[in-house]
Amino acid sequence: MKVKIRRERDGWQFGEDASRHSTYQDAIAAAVAAGHEIDNGGWLKRLLMWNWHGVVIDGFSGWEIERDKAPAYVKLAHKRGSGRVESTALSSLWDDIAEVLFYQRDYTDDGLPTVREGDTYWSGWWFQTIAERDRFIAWHRQQQEIA
Repeated sequence: MKVKIRRERDGWQFGEDASRHSTYQDAIAAAVAAGHEIDNGGWLKRLLMWNWHGVVIDGFSGWEIERDKAPAYVKLAHKRGSGRVESTALSSLWDDIAEVLFYQRDYTDDGLPTVREGDTYWSGWWFQTIAERDRFIAWHRQQQEIA
């Protein structure tokens, strides 16, 4: 059965299971051990926003901390309509080959939820391990050379 992992006040929970788990990873492991498949909106390793918020609230338990009490991070700039792979497609491509959890979100300098043709926006990427972030950077450079 497919189950969703969610953060409750007293821990992580999956499906209708009443037990609580201390971390997102613990809940995933328990759900898989119970024979469930994780429903993550079709993503393999990318965290959904509400699960990312839970990981943050938990103090990045199970994530390597690089600096300033935060996990490995990279910021990319994108230009809407430039013909290059934009952030959503890039996230989908990376999700297919990612080895550990990551979270990606887009943002603009004015906070608007849309970006006009020709405008620049950014994507922030957080990775469970520093090595995965470094692998992503190398992969992204290679993708730019191909394009």
